[in-house]
Amino acid sequence: DGDASALFKTYRLYRILQDLGIERDTHIIVYSHGNDFFGTYLIWALDYITHKNSSLLDGGFERWNKENREITQVQTEFERGYYSLPRSLSVNRAIRIYLDFVKLNMARDDVVILDVRHKDFFDGKNGLTKRPGHIPGAIHHFWVDDLNEAGSWKSPEVLRESYKSLGVVPEKVVIVYCNRGRISTHAYFTLKYILNFPNVFNYDGGFNEWSSIDSLPVETGED
Repeated sequence: DGDASALFKTYRLYRILQDLGIERDTHIIVYSHGNDFFGTYLIWALDYITHKNSSLLDGGFERWNKENREITQVQTEFERGYYSLPRSLSVNRAIRIYLDFVKLNMARDDVVILDVRHKDFFDGKNGLTKRPGHIPGAIHHFWVDDLNEAGSWKSPEVLRESYKSLGVVPEKVVIVYCNRGRISTHAYFTLKYILNFPNVFNYDGGFNEWSSIDSLPVETGED
């Protein structure tokens, strides 16, 4: 089931960190090609296993390379570290939302459900899920819109106003989702770490899970 899968993936991540020589107090600097969701997905995963010290390189390798910073093709060798494993699964469940929580809280005035997929997916014109559309009551905000043309994040002031215009404010509980919980981590990172929203959660089951349950309602068209 979902919990068993999460448990397996969590311990697999522990082992990968150990193999890379990473320990509990290591500062991990994450980057991918650009400001895509691969880097933010890892940051969210590190948050989930309660790793306290991680950062994301704004603009990723693409920006680093454009600024003519030092690069290498030499593979770094790592001495295997010791990443302390808890006797029982110790994760930050507060940042990961499950289906039942979404169902129980979707109608609350103090909760915002944010769909960060492409608008065509939100409207039901396209998609890779069992049923096209979006979770009823969800607000659409395409994750790419948080970036400027150069690929780095827009200023906090611009981002704050953009989200505020949608009713996404720090006083509310914000649940972000996409299809499978990866792309949505980009908005999770933006809201939690750039705008310092206190209550941001990733529904990583996403619309793939929601749309596969025939008894759950699905909306199409404009929100």
